[in-house]
This record gives sequence, structure tokens and C-alpha cells, in this order.
Amino acid sequence: MERIQTAFSGITTSSVYRDGDCCELINLRLKNGALQPVAPRKHLQTLAGRYDTVFVHRSGDYENWLGTVQKTETAAAAVYWKIRDAKAVKITDISGRITGLEQIGNTVSIVTENSIYYLLFRDGDYVFLGELPEIPYLRLMSVDRSELVYPYPWEYGSPFSVQKFEEYTIALVNKAMDAYVNGANINADYKDDVHTIDETFILAPVGSALFDARLLRYAWRLYDGSLVKMSPPVLIMPRNNILDAKKTRYVVNNVQQIMGGYSSVTINGFYIIASRGSLLSPPPEWKELVRSLDIFMSLPLGVSNIENIRKDFSFNPLEGTHDCNLIAEVPESVLQHIENEGGFYLVHSVDYASVLSGTWSWTFPDTPDDMRLLGSLESRERLPNDPFSHHAAGAEKTYVYNSRLHLADISTAFFRGFSAGYFSWVYEYNGSAGPEINIPGKDLLVMEVEIEVGGLTKRLCSELSRPPIWYLDHRMILQSMLSYPDSRARRMTVHAVNQADPEEDWTELFSVPLKPHRSLNIAFYLDRDLGPPALQEGDAVPARVTDLPVRLRESSKLKVSELENPFVFPSLNVYRAGDGRILALATNAMPVSDQNYGQHPLFVFATDGVWTLNTGDGEAVYTTLSSPASEEVPVSDAVCETPFGVVFVSRRGLAMINSRSVEFISPQLEEEPPAISPEFPAAAEGVLKSPPKAFRDCLEGIERIVYNPYESELVVCDREPDFNYVYSLPGQMFYRSTEQIGTVAKNTYPELYVTERQTGQDGDLLKDFGHSETLLAGVALVLRPLRMGTGDVKKLDRMILRGLFIGLAGPVGGKRPLFMTLHSNDGVFFALTRGLFRNVGDHCRDIDMGLFARSKFRCFLFSFTASMDERSRIYMLESMIGREYGNEKMR
Repeated sequence: MERIQTAFSGITTSSVYRDGDCCELINLRLKNGALQPVAPRKHLQTLAGRYDTVFVHRSGDYENWLGTVQKTETAAAAVYWKIRDAKAVKITDISGRITGLEQIGNTVSIVTENSIYYLLFRDGDYVFLGELPEIPYLRLMSVDRSELVYPYPWEYGSPFSVQKFEEYTIALVNKAMDAYVNGANINADYKDDVHTIDETFILAPVGSALFDARLLRYAWRLYDGSLVKMSPPVLIMPRNNILDAKKTRYVVNNVQQIMGGYSSVTINGFYIIASRGSLLSPPPEWKELVRSLDIFMSLPLGVSNIENIRKDFSFNPLEGTHDCNLIAEVPESVLQHIENEGGFYLVHSVDYASVLSGTWSWTFPDTPDDMRLLGSLESRERLPNDPFSHHAAGAEKTYVYNSRLHLADISTAFFRGFSAGYFSWVYEYNGSAGPEINIPGKDLLVMEVEIEVGGLTKRLCSELSRPPIWYLDHRMILQSMLSYPDSRARRMTVHAVNQADPEEDWTELFSVPLKPHRSLNIAFYLDRDLGPPALQEGDAVPARVTDLPVRLRESSKLKVSELENPFVFPSLNVYRAGDGRILALATNAMPVSDQNYGQHPLFVFATDGVWTLNTGDGEAVYTTLSSPASEEVPVSDAVCETPFGVVFVSRRGLAMINSRSVEFISPQLEEEPPAISPEFPAAAEGVLKSPPKAFRDCLEGIERIVYNPYESELVVCDREPDFNYVYSLPGQMFYRSTEQIGTVAKNTYPELYVTERQTGQDGDLLKDFGHSETLLAGVALVLRPLRMGTGDVKKLDRMILRGLFIGLAGPVGGKRPLFMTLHSNDGVFFALTRGLFRNVGDHCRDIDMGLFARSKFRCFLFSFTASMDERSRIYMLESMIGREYGNEKMR
């Protein structure tokens, strides 16, 4: 007689297995060398409603429970908080499908498939911010200051040779501009035919002024100093023609000498006035997040640069006195410079409160300090390139790591374009009042842009806006540079529209091609004469659809926000993971706080592999993008972070990645369940399901994988309502759990809270996975066929289930605890050898199945179903067999 002790392990389906492997193991986990019952998790309360998402927004001094409800019939969603109170408080309705809620500080990002909305927790309540607001356009105009006349003799005496004329003129213009701003001590001791002056006098300054064209942009400055929603570049020009700003009068005598008395240069400067032009006020809710509207200006563009002095001066002595502009035309090199200019430097800030009021006005340059600022402009803060912040980006997948919001599988809704107000100018512009436009019934403008998206040409139409009309005579003034904030735009067209009926035919006023800028994220058009575009009444065209967004789905793209700033996504931090679709993002770092800091690489799970982003330094968040060499390719968006690695679903089953190594962790369930057919008595019906559902079938319908930190287990939740597979990481074994998980409350680590949908109840049940609701757990076990060391026929004499059994009860109402031994010769069909009922309430040390008579079979099966106290322990199955049987004894 041989005594065989069989230790229990988890569920397996592989054809090669060990005695102790299970066909079924329900609510029993292997811990400290014994099977221990897993009781139902603690019921905390019924929530104030049913929620598709539960999110906990918390910091050191508050913990707010939020929930979302998706309304499939209206393609909208609602966001609530205080869902653990008697009645939830509705925060807002959201257009579209919510794909994620993420926290950075006191801001909650509500990410939808098409956009991002924001909540701000302030003074004990939530303020719905909505989307990042567009910047209002500025009302811009230029004003000429008085001219300054500066005679040549004040610097060079008289007369002097014509060969020195160009050199002296360039130097004199520079002297005159300095005197224009700062004044000068003039030594005017010279004599000519007209008068004699023998004194030194002060030339008073005319005033602070611009002497050349510049580009201007403005943007929102957020709380952390970042800049978003950059305006289009505006070409700053004087009211009069800029080529008239620098003139000369020179007199040539009959020996080709310059006469000093009447020879001079004339300098004109100008300044600009800016105020808020938009009628709609920015949202006041953003006053704590938007610090100011900041205005940036370029260096001089060279349009009026005296170095471009004309070369066609006439010194014919018969012509006498000459008056002409010092610069005859704008060189092509200057036009190229304007088109390529990308440097903008901070010159002014308007606090958000003043922007809201709309009463502010800014004159520049206006003081000596302004001129000193212009003199050291390159030392000022430089405007970064706009990270396409006018587009609305939504995402299917969201993640917060190292205080940065990550978006993946992105859908971009393209910006509809700047309205005409962003390009408008008040009164004359560079010597022109603009073309006269007076089309009866057409009182609004639409700026239409054609853009190449996904290989197709799409149309984008700006909001209907009032045209920038000089009210005196219907003259429409647009500055000479038009643009769209995306280099993929190809054409811009200006239409006049009837406000009363925008659907009637539009009148085309202006249409030009756009080209990509070399250093800015824009496509632009520049009028080569540097004047207002030549608007004129053109053809009637059908009205365009103005409210249908143009979208681009980029399933393999990942965008990362600024540090602690979920509003800005720099272009530098945009990554592409292969050519497939991103399914999920995760790291080894457990989410211990909203910052979730760590130096672990970020894993990007995509349909063509797992990509690794290593943390970078400097401005780049991640430095390398690579794919680990592994055959395990993700097939589901269900991933789970653990301290040991990130678990994901591959074609074969569950896999775990840590650093660059990938381990297949579910080989024991890779095959189909074994084909066995036990003959269970009626007392076990409705309790045991054998064989269980194939594991890979569960993975096809998987909803989520949950990490239970209390027991270091993975709960694999599928859509089947009765059971979840559970994998013990320390024990490397599977069992099945009857614990129902509807949703997992996000952002609660190290606690684990889940919800369960209750039939007939208006609210979900909230459960705490760290504690038990009751001590009693319904359990079941079905071993795989026991071979006990040999495949031959053997005689079973006795079988004892070793353990400590406390509070035995039936697995369900009306049932009794049932322990069974079954036998078979073919290993498929098992008949009942002996069944043993125990009394409800029994406490015992072991379960002895008793002595068996004439039990000679090739294999045996052991099974039981019961409820027992979670303090119970099941150690092993002990069997006594005789296996020395010859053929003669078996006849």
C-alpha cells in the first residue's frame, strides 16, 4: 500500500500536467502553501446612480468622487460628482463619447474622442472650463508721428563731392533716426549763401517711433508661463506708404557739388495702437489659468532699411533741386526675409482681467523705455512655435505619467480658420485705404481654407464675422499677410455672406494660394506690394457647410503635454508608434499619486507590437522609440500595471513586459479545456460548471485586467456574468472568482474599489477589495484526473482531504456541502465512486472519504463544492493506493 500526497495548484488545460492541477477552482487561492477561501468583497454603499466611469480626484486635503454617464441615444455624456452622497451633483454635459478622465493637480481633463474639456476644483466646487478658449483678435491701427528734417551741413558742412553722397546719406539717416528719438546737440556753425549760424543748439526729440515694418503676434500665457493659441502674424505698416518714410532733398550746382544750405533728409516714424477687437469676451472661468495676453514683435524686416538706398540718383547740374524717396522699391530679398521670419520677442503683456473688460489700449512705442526695449529685443523672451494649439485633439487612450497628460490614438478636428478680424486694420494701411467694397445684402465675411488631409482636399470655413470696414466709405482693409495655423493648408478664399441668410450664394472676393512657412507652423500668403489684398466682387459660389468639422484619425500617434500642464502639447513631444493602432499606454510605476513619477520606460501597446519610450532629458520627454523583439503582440486594449511589469493580452494569452523582456505568463491555459465528462449527482447541479469556458474565449471578450495589490493577483474580467479568471503572481496559478466587477474606480491606489451593477437598483454597488463582506465563501474544486504516478490500473483504498474546515455550509441555498470521488478507465467519462455530505455548520480537521472496496481503475477524480469560513485551510489530498497488479490478478 502506498500513501500519495497531492498538493493543489491552479487551473490548467495543457495536455501535460501534474497531479494536483485543477479543471475547476472557484474562490480558492493558493497562499502560504494551502488553499484559502476567498470571501465576497466588502460592500461599502450604493452609489447615487449608475456610472460608466468612476474617477477619484484627490489631493492632500480633498477626495472627490466623480462619475460619468454616457448617453448613447444622443451621443453625449454627463459628468457628476459627490456620487457617494445621497444625491449626486451634475457638473456638466459633454458632447461626444468620454474616453478618459485624468488629473493633474486641481484640474481634471475630460478627454473625448474628438476634444478635451477641463474641470477646475476651486473653493470647494467644480468650475467647468470647457475647451481652451480661442484668443480674441486685436484692433490694430498705425499713427504717423511728425517728421524730422535733418540738413546735411549739420554733419558734413557744405559743399561736398557727389562721390560721398550715398555714404553721407546713409550715415545721416541713421543720425536723424537717433535724433528723432533722443534729440541731438547740433553744432550748426556753417556759412552758405542764405544764412549764417554760429551757435550750438538742441534738436528736441520728435518721439518714440518705429522706422521699419515688423511682424506682430500675440498669444495666451498660461499659469505656468507656457504660450498657446498664437495669433496669425500681422505685418505692421505705417498709415502712409512706408517707402515715403525716408526722403532726401539735394541741390546740385554746375560743378556737380552738393549745396549744403538746402540739402537735407526727412525722416517719418510711426507707432501702433492696439485694443481688443473681438465683441465676444473670453470665458471668465479661465481667469485662474490664463495669466495674460502677451504681444510679441519681430526685429525690423528691412522694408525701409537705408542700406537698400536707391541707385538712380541724378546729379545732372541742369536739374538743380531734387526731391525723392531714398528707397525706391522693396527688394526681393526683403520679401523673402518677411516670408521666412520666425523670430518674435515679447514687448507687452495684458493681464487677463483687462482682456475680459475689453477697455484696455496699448500704444507702442510710446516712451523712451519702449525704445530701449526695441534696442535689446533679441534679449527678450522669444515666442515658441505654435504646437497646433488651435486644432481640437481628442483621443481614444489617455494616461498621466510624470505629471504629463498623454494622448494616443488621436483624432484631430482641424481649426476652422481665423476670422477676418485677425487680419484687419483700422484706417489706411501702407498708403492705401483698401478697395471699396459695397455689395448689397452681403454684410459678413467668411475666410475659407482648403487643406490636404489624409490625401484628400477638405474645406474649412471660419466663423461668420463682420468685415473690417472703415465706416466712412465701405473700404475694407486687411493687412497684407494672411495665414492658417497649419502648413498643410493650400488655398485661402474670402467670401462675402448675407447675415440674414448665410445659406444663399456667397460672393467670392479674393482667392490666393498658400504655401508652408519655413520656420512657423503656418501656411501663408503675402501681398508682394505689402498693401491690402486686392479684394473685389467676384463670382457667386454655393454656400459652404460651416459647422461640419474636418477630422483626421492618427491611430499610431502619441502626444505628450507640458509638465503639470494638460493644456499644451508641444510639437517636440509627438511620437509615432509603428503603423498600427495604439491600444494602451502603461509603465511599471504604480499610480501612487496624480504625479505618478518614475524613470520607468513608457510602454506603448499597439497592434503591431509593444513600443518602448525611454525617459529623456532636456526639452524632449522621451528620447528613443523602439519595439522589443517579441512574438507577443497585443490584441486588446486591456493592460494592467503591476510592480513586476505590465500585463497585456497577446494572441496566445497573458504576457508581461518588464524593461525590454516579455514573458508569456499563461501557458497553463493556452490549450482547450480537457475533454472530461464527470457524472456529478443532482446535488452538484447549478454549482459546478465543467468544463469551464476556454480561457482564450474569455480573452476575446475581455473588458479589463485588474491588479489586486492586497494579494498580488490579476483579475481578468470578461463579459460573462458569472466568473472571472484570477492569476496569482506569487503562486503562478489560476483560479476563478465569482466576484463581480462592473467598473474600477480610477486613481485610488493603493486601495482598490470596484462597482457592481445591481439588478433592480438605481445605483451601482461600491465594493472595497481590501476587506471581506462576510467570512463565508462559496468554493468549489474539480481536480484533473489523478494518475498517481502510473497510467496502469490501481486500487484506491482511501482518500482524505487534509485541511481545517470551519463553518461548513452549502455552496448555495438548499444545497449541502458535498465531497466526491470519481473513477474512470478512459480518462474522459467519470462515474461517481463515493459522495460524502457534511452537515451545515460542521467544523472539522480533515474530510475522510472512507475505505473503498473494489475500486480498481486507471484514474480517479476528486471534487467538492461547499461554503466555508475564509479562515479555513486546505493543504493536500492524501490517497492510499495499491498499484502492483499483474494481468493474472486482473482477470
